[in-house]
Amino acid sequence: MSKPTDSSDSTIRINDPPKNLTSSSDVCYYFTNRLLKEEKETLLRQTKEIEQKCHEDDRILKIQLLDKEEQCENLEKKAQKSEEKLQKERNEKKELIEEKKNEKELERKLNETEQLKHIAEQQLYLEKEQKKELIERAKEAEQKLKLENKKRKEIENNNDKLLWKNVQLTNEVERLKNKYNSESSLVSEYETKYLAEVELKEKEKKNTLDEVNKRQQIDKEKRQLQKEKSDLIEQSQIPPADPSCYQLDPNVQTYFYSELTADDIS
Repeated sequence: MSKPTDSSDSTIRINDPPKNLTSSSDVCYYFTNRLLKEEKETLLRQTKEIEQKCHEDDRILKIQLLDKEEQCENLEKKAQKSEEKLQKERNEKKELIEEKKNEKELERKLNETEQLKHIAEQQLYLEKEQKKELIERAKEAEQKLKLENKKRKEIENNNDKLLWKNVQLTNEVERLKNKYNSESSLVSEYETKYLAEVELKEKEKKNTLDEVNKRQQIDKEKRQLQKEKSDLIEQSQIPPADPSCYQLDPNVQTYFYSELTADDIS
């Protein structure tokens, strides 16, 4: 005999009565009670499902009833409108019959109405033309006013700009004038100092040139005297053939002896 599987064992264990039930009556009571509970649960579930279905059916029926009521109301309204329309047509027919009885009066009234309509149309046309003309004039006047305002604003802006420029130019002229006066004063002062310095430098230059010329003249005279001195010394060392050669000009002799040193004489 094959060994039962685990699933069959678990099923058997679940369906088995508790072990504390010893007698067959207890076991029977247990299973009976269990079956009753299961049937009760089944009945409760079925009852709940039936209630839900009834509730849904009731909701659907209510919706359908509302739709039917709405359709009936619409039909009643349509019927009422049809009745009203029919009554209106009947009244209109009666009125037409009454109007036909007074056809001449109606024709006269229609003619008067047409004439009045024609007169009213002419008056309306004239009023429209006058209104159109007034609107055009108003637009032209408004446009002209806008242009004048624009020109006036431009002129005011230009005047403001010119006034601002004039103020700026006036300030600039005043600044330049002050600057010129200040610079003129400085230039005059610098010019005076410059002329004084030039005059002083000219004097110094003249004095320097005079001093240089004087020194050059002195140097030239010294060289000339030195040359004459050398010539005299050379002449004194050569024995003259004529004793008259020893006779010198008195002026030269005086200068010569005044310039000679003790070493030169020895």
